[in-house]
Amino acid sequence: MTRHISPNDLKLVGTEPRVLDLSLASALDLADPHKIRNLIKRNTQELTRYGEVSAMVAETSPAGGRPSLAYWLNEPQSMLICMFSEGAKAADVREEIIRVFMDWRAQQADRPAPAPDPLSEFPSADGPLAEHMAKLATLRECRMIHGARAAARLWKRLGLPQVSESVLEEMDEGRRCLLHLLGTVAIPSVNGSEERTLRHALEAAMDGVDNAQQALRNNFGLLAVTNDPEGLFVPNCLIHKHLFAGTPWAAGRHVAALRRLAGTQPQRRTVIGQDRGTFIPYTLIEALPVPADSGGNVVPLR
Repeated sequence: MTRHISPNDLKLVGTEPRVLDLSLASALDLADPHKIRNLIKRNTQELTRYGEVSAMVAETSPAGGRPSLAYWLNEPQSMLICMFSEGAKAADVREEIIRVFMDWRAQQADRPAPAPDPLSEFPSADGPLAEHMAKLATLRECRMIHGARAAARLWKRLGLPQVSESVLEEMDEGRRCLLHLLGTVAIPSVNGSEERTLRHALEAAMDGVDNAQQALRNNFGLLAVTNDPEGLFVPNCLIHKHLFAGTPWAAGRHVAALRRLAGTQPQRRTVIGQDRGTFIPYTLIEALPVPADSGGNVVPLR
């Protein structure tokens, strides 16, 4: 049964109201509501023109499984997703979105907006790993929105081990290193076509696209780990050394930078041979913003 969106479904994220992706999918009457998250990921670059695409760790089902990311969309982002869905009810839902956001603002006009509670996004008790990942996701979002000092205060509030500002700076270096790697251009733009980055190649491998895993392995020396837990394996000795050429992470310095990211761990896996490297959970990659342009090195396919 189709579910209608009401002002009560909106949530204040930062300073603006947003609607949950699954609520929007239900209003659109999608056969598989969770497919809307693939639609959001494919169009993240355009959605970010209208604000940050807010991703938070969603509650897991009673059956368990790895925590997924839920997206909270603002009004223009919701309108875009309705159009991208090409569903039969898209026009009706767009009209409903406009009305709901207007009603929500009218309700808020005479009362102060409540302060957001980062702890409200934690999943129900589902083991230490799920709680730890939820804390890290909340911390990353706080840092992006409010800055390093607010993130440091939240770190203490969440009961995480005490760290100095220098440690937070090291975590930022790992994040920049990973963003550079994911932004590397695998297929440059030709005659106005969209360039494809290593992040696109990884998403294709995770979705089971034919030859995507082989392309990552042969062209970049990287491994998409598709079993549970999913992630990306980055060898210590990169086969394609141009991935970090001219950056602070050249000559193997990417190893220390990536391992400063919470949740990563050293592993040994078979890529071309038996390789030592760093495993990066896919949930960490999903939480990273998608830049408007890659800014990475163009690495030709072989």
